[in-house]
Amino acid sequence: MTRYLQEHYNDMNFSLQQMADDFKLTPLALSRQFLELNGQTPSDYMTHYRIETAKLLLTTTELNVNRIAMEVGYYNVNSFIRRFGQVVGVTPGKYRAQSGKKQTES
Repeated sequence: MTRYLQEHYNDMNFSLQQMADDFKLTPLALSRQFLELNGQTPSDYMTHYRIETAKLLLTTTELNVNRIAMEVGYYNVNSFIRRFGQVVGVTPGKYRAQSGKKQTES
């Protein structure tokens, strides 16, 4: 299941329902099984994976924040910035600046 999420993290149309269908489970059964095995919900895992991937892109590329948001599965950059801030404690731009990587337009 974690591999499935890692393979679909950048799908802006990802849904728990689709994942459950692919595993021939109900969303509730899938969530319970995932939580039992991983200690977090599929949604929390997906958020963590997306944010970790975004952090990597922020520090290793010059992609702009809009492009990084899209690369990690967010179709709304404001949602991405808000979620990144909630998880990391700073905005993506500030995270990049603290890491020494400048943001450029791509």
